[in-house]
This record gives sequence, structure tokens and C-alpha cells, in this order.
Amino acid sequence: MFENLRQIWERASVGARAALLLGIVAIMAGAGWLGYQALRSDYQVLFADLDPRDEAAILAELDRMKVPYILGPDGTSILVDARQVHATRIRLMGKGVNLQGGVGFELFNNTDFGMTEFAQKINYQRALQGELARTIMALDEVKYARVHLVLPESGLLKRSKQVPKASISLAMRDGRTLAPEQVLGIQRLVAAAVPEIDAGSVTIVDQRGVALTRPAESAEDEGGAASRLTLKGDLEKDLTRKVVAVLDRAFGPGQAMVSVDVTLNTDQVRITREDVVPMGHQGTEPTGVITRRRNVQRAGYGEKDNREGASTAEVEYQAGRRVEQIISRPGTIRRLSVGVLLPRTVSEAKLKEIRQIVSMAVGLNPARGDEIAISSVEGFTASQPAAADPAPAATPERPQRPPAEAGRSPQGTRTVELVLAAIVVALLVGLLIGALEARRRLRDRRRPAPLEKEERERVLAEMREWLRNAEPLAQGERKP
Repeated sequence: MFENLRQIWERASVGARAALLLGIVAIMAGAGWLGYQALRSDYQVLFADLDPRDEAAILAELDRMKVPYILGPDGTSILVDARQVHATRIRLMGKGVNLQGGVGFELFNNTDFGMTEFAQKINYQRALQGELARTIMALDEVKYARVHLVLPESGLLKRSKQVPKASISLAMRDGRTLAPEQVLGIQRLVAAAVPEIDAGSVTIVDQRGVALTRPAESAEDEGGAASRLTLKGDLEKDLTRKVVAVLDRAFGPGQAMVSVDVTLNTDQVRITREDVVPMGHQGTEPTGVITRRRNVQRAGYGEKDNREGASTAEVEYQAGRRVEQIISRPGTIRRLSVGVLLPRTVSEAKLKEIRQIVSMAVGLNPARGDEIAISSVEGFTASQPAAADPAPAATPERPQRPPAEAGRSPQGTRTVELVLAAIVVALLVGLLIGALEARRRLRDRRRPAPLEKEERERVLAEMREWLRNAEPLAQGERKP
């Protein structure tokens, strides 16, 4: 077998030998890659985006559990075998690994009965802070939270005048922010979880130290600047949405442009009015609330005195009194301005209809001073002179990269080009080697096979016999 292979190798050309070596190398590489894929472990993420302290605690626990792991490329994620991901995660949670460096009410799982009352209070405060931090970190926008509570001492014979307070530090995820409603929700969450604490006593800051909470607005200042701006923006958005919904049906989605400006009345007016309600009458007698009645009777001075006794009656009525207090909250619309830009010019009749429809949609009140202006884009372009601005000189434009290459770095593009070039060169070399090998085989097929020694001697003997028997031709004679 090996002798046949050696003979085939010796008879093969240089191109055939190179092609054979390349094929053997490719087969070995493919077999090695398949073996690696079959034997290697498929690692998946166990925990990602970890804090360094949490990562150290989890790695220490994995070492004690003797679970193989690898760290992710970013250094903040831990990967384990795909077949052990869920089981390992459940085991770690069951062991009570402290994530985010905080503890919760599991701190009281093993209570020491010899602990002092002060130590019990400190542990309760730590557990409450940890539970609040875990609840806040459940929000999608929050990456890390830390809660500090200030709980004044109180007892049966000792009552502190201080009020409880809370401060919360948040680390937001990349590109995420909290809406004002979410900040208020966190304040109310802490106020509901901590006894005797008010939502206004909860201060929240982000990782840059910027306060996310606003000062609590009193009952007399419910129309603060932030609230007024929010109310103004909400009204303008709602009115704009109504007008756009009407114009989109008439001109197509996104064709017309609408701008609405609302001027709010931010004055808070309190009016107290006191009226005297007139007393009613029943016939000729007045009716009302009697506050005092006095009857005085006087008798005669004796039998010889012919005068009769006298009587006096005094009645006091209270007049009706009505007190009415009217409080006008800020936020009423003082003036409304609407601007509409149509995509094309319309007739006067159509313009009048559009004006009427838009006015009805936003509740325009001319008596209040509301105004509306409607124009078209074609009117603006037609009013501009054609040669107002000279055409700028032609400047060579830079060729723009196609969208697929917009987000690709130059280094990545260079690497891709080199890989493609190598693949093309390998294909060309393979085609050239194959063409040369096919040409050699074709040439060998056309070439007559060499005669054996006995065959060659037999042919030579026949040729000599034929020449010996041939008759010589006379000069000028042709063989018939």
C-alpha cells in the first residue's frame, strides 16, 4: 500500500502534490474544529453588569461550590456552563448572597437573644434600608440605589421633636432618566414604608449629585413654576394633537404643520363675600331667628286705682348672614394662539371651512382675544424672488459611505477587506492548480503509451522483414 502511494507521489507533478497537501491540511483543520466544537463547553451569562463587590462575593461562593466559570470580556459579567446556569443561580440565591452590598430582613434569620436593644434598632434600620434599596432597584431605569434613614429615638417616656427623614442616592443606567412621576412615586414608596415620615422629607439625588426631588409645594403655592410649565405643555400638546388629527384627514399624514401657544392665568384669586340676608315676613309680622325675647307686665296700684295693668314685650331677631368664599385656582386659559401651515394653496371658501373647523377643535374664543392664522407653504415660496440669492459655487461633494458602512470603523473595514482578499487569492490559486492538473492529465492521455521491450523488438523485426522483401523501383518508375 505504501509502495503504491510512493509511486503515485513520484509520478505526480508539483501542482498535484501541492493540491494534495492543501487538501490534507484542510481536512485536518476541519476535523480539529469539529472536535473542538463538540468537546468545548457552552458558557452562558449567570449574572451581568455586576458591581465589583457583588462580583467578588459571587466568585468566592462559586469557588466554594466548585462550579467552573469564566469572566466576560467586560469584566462585569460571570459565565458558567449552559447546563448549570439556572441551577447555579437558584443555589446562589438560596445561600443568601448579598447583592449590591446590602442586606434585608434576612438579617434576623439567626437572631441573637443576648443582643441589646440598641443593636436591635441598628439591625432593623439596616434591614429596612436594604429592603427599600432592593425595591427601588427593581425599576428598569435604576442600576444601583442606596438608602439612608434618619430615625429619631422615641420611647414611652421620651419623645423626640425631630421628624424622620430619608436620603436616596441613585445610579441610573446608561441613557436612562426618571420621570417626575417616578421620582414622586419613590418618595411616596419610602413614606409608606417608614413610620411617621412624610414624602416631602425624602431627598433623591442621582450619581452626579443632582437633586431629582423638588421642594414640596404648599397649599397656597400649588401653581408653582414647574407645575405651570407642565400644565402649559400638556395643554399645548393636547390641542395640537386635535388640530393635527383633523388636518391629517384632509391633506394626508404629516403634511400640515400646527403650532399652538397657550397663555395661562397663573394668578390665584381668593374672594370672600359677605351678604346680609333680608328677614322674611309672614303677613305683617316679620319672621326670622329670635335671639332674645322679653315680656314685662305691670299690675294696678289698688282697688281705688282705676288704671289697668300694663305689659311690654321686647323681641330681638337676628338678620340672615351669608359668607361666600371663592378661590380661583391658577391654570385657566387667558389667551389662545393657533398657527397652521398648509402644504398647498386652497380656495377662500375652503380656507374659511378649515378656519372654522380648527376653531371648533381647540375651542377658540374671539371674545377672550384668541387668534388663528392659516397660510400655505406655496404662498411663502411664491413670494420669494427667484434670483434673490445667487446660486452657490459648485463644490465637490465628498462621496458618502453607504448606510451599511456608516457605523463600521476604519480598522474593521480594513480587516474585512484583507479577509476577502485572502479568500479571493486562495480561490484563484486553487483554480490555477486545478487547471494545470487538468491540462497535464489531458496531455498524458493524448500521448501514446511507451512500448514494452518485447513489443518494440517484435515491431522492429517486422519492419526489417518488410524492407527486405520490398522490390527496388527503377529510376523514374512509379509504384502502381
